[in-house]
Amino acid sequence: MKPVRCLAVDDERLARRHVVRLLSTRPDIVVVGEAGSKASALRAIREHQPELLLLDVQMPRGGGFDVLAALDNPPHVIFVTAFDRHATHAFEVNAIDFLLKPINEERFHRSLDRAVRLIRSGALDVAAVRPQLQPDDLALVPLGGSGRFVGVDDIVLVEAQGNYSRITTRDGKHLTARQTLKQWSACLPPEMFVQLDRGLIVNRHCIRTAEFSVRSALVRLGEHGQKLHLGAAAASRLRELLAP
Repeated sequence: MKPVRCLAVDDERLARRHVVRLLSTRPDIVVVGEAGSKASALRAIREHQPELLLLDVQMPRGGGFDVLAALDNPPHVIFVTAFDRHATHAFEVNAIDFLLKPINEERFHRSLDRAVRLIRSGALDVAAVRPQLQPDDLALVPLGGSGRFVGVDDIVLVEAQGNYSRITTRDGKHLTARQTLKQWSACLPPEMFVQLDRGLIVNRHCIRTAEFSVRSALVRLGEHGQKLHLGAAAASRLRELLAP
């Protein structure tokens, strides 16, 4: 099977070379070129027809989003950048992933694994191959027109609110996310999070106490001891989870 053709775009030469070195370790990817600006990126894309871009966000005289906007049919893209405030926009333009510098190599290769699988399958659903989060990752919480990164381990509770969700963090703060519970269920690590019913996901590591009655349970979560009242189905699921 032919390797996926990839182009690395970053105005910082050392950062670009680091990405190229990581890519060169993979037999399923071939680096067809490098670029350090919008203009050189567009020339390289038209010349080499890459299937995947490793793309910086901010560059002189036009950034990564400007590169994509100038193309009628842009390649798949993984953003690699130091600027986390652009994460929400990245997923709006259908990026496979948004990686922050300095690069976490394990996360980098997980993203590439999914990119290769997506490209080789010819699938159009980019969201379906976005990397599942790991316990030490940062999760992007989309907040309307912006976004915020939160440590996966800092998420205590996710509650459904229609097409939105409410995130509770270890410090007791609440965030209303423009993301459904189903989407959270697909990306949060299953070894850490459990979905107790259709509207509730709990970080099992944050369960302090659980008091069960016949058809309900009272759970205390996190350092602040937040109370969570569970109905019969959720209480039964939690009882099974906590059983020795």
